[in-house]
Amino acid sequence: MATKMYRKYDKYWADFSVILAIALILDPRYKMTFVEFAYKKVYGSESVKLENVRTKLLSLFNEYMMHSTRSTRRVTSNSLPRGSGSHESENITTSSMNATILSLDLLEEYESFERYEDTSLLNQKT
Repeated sequence: MATKMYRKYDKYWADFSVILAIALILDPRYKMTFVEFAYKKVYGSESVKLENVRTKLLSLFNEYMMHSTRSTRRVTSNSLPRGSGSHESENITTSSMNATILSLDLLEEYESFERYEDTSLLNQKT
């Protein structure tokens, strides 16, 4: 009976673990660090499943960027006054890409930030 339950567990966990891992990565409290830690504990340090999560996350990000770039081009081409050069359109798209890169840099910075509790302020009397 335990073997049968274990097979079912493996079957269902394998299907949903990538989705749950991506949800954790997108949660600013956990990010990729927690997923790496958990996968290394469960599957070992040389986990193919962790690489699968990274691949799926990168694919999701690339799809997002593709749709984001398309919608930016559509908005910029409709919102620019007639007779303006294509350079303005390129500048708007470039600034949108720079904003995306900046937000990714901020996420990396947040990810590397170590959380700590500073309770000294709470213990002070006024």
